[in-house]
Amino acid sequence: MVAMGRETKSLILMLLLAAGGASAVPGAAGSAGASPSEIAELKRMVLELRRELVVKEVEIRRLQNEIARLKSELEAARTAAEEAAAAPPLPLERPAIEEDDLAAEPPANPEALYDDGYTLFHQQQYAAAEERFQRFLAASATSDLSDNAQYWIGECRFARGDYRGALEAFTATVERYPDGNKVPDAMVKAGLCLEALGDREGAIETYREIQQRFRGTAAAARASERLAALR
Repeated sequence: MVAMGRETKSLILMLLLAAGGASAVPGAAGSAGASPSEIAELKRMVLELRRELVVKEVEIRRLQNEIARLKSELEAARTAAEEAAAAPPLPLERPAIEEDDLAAEPPANPEALYDDGYTLFHQQQYAAAEERFQRFLAASATSDLSDNAQYWIGECRFARGDYRGALEAFTATVERYPDGNKVPDAMVKAGLCLEALGDREGAIETYREIQQRFRGTAAAARASERLAALR
């Protein structure tokens, strides 16, 4: 549209020159000059072209203002989306274990309780699974699977959005079973809980401790990923 405006201006200039040349020889009625009617027509065309130029310039300004407004709205939307993506999930209250969530007639054997809880967890029956792991710990607190059961209690709560309760369970895994095989994973999950609860500094401290204590492990690699994300 800007190009059209330039062409219009050039045409106006040519018409003005033509009109000026014609009026410079008012007495010439032959081939050397233009008649009064031709001069009037040229002037009319100049006025029309000027009007067209004004209209186009107004339209260009309107489009420029519209583009600026759209750019501003797009930038505001992009900023809002980035802030929403960076915000941690809101902590949820710990849901009560409903009777409907619990399978009837749970097994009495401690190891069977553990196996049942593990199966229920992977069936996404988290409340029932937590109940099985709790019963297993009550019946067999010194079993080789005790640290695993304590860890899976934390996983059950984490899956339900109970980040504070999950943090308690993962912390208990580390404190009660410091030599257990679930300590690195429990610490990673504790860091994720702290993130979800808005404790960024606590999460960073936890991930750094994992890097120092468990170098070269999958848990240390996961901790490094989370530290990079929090920077």
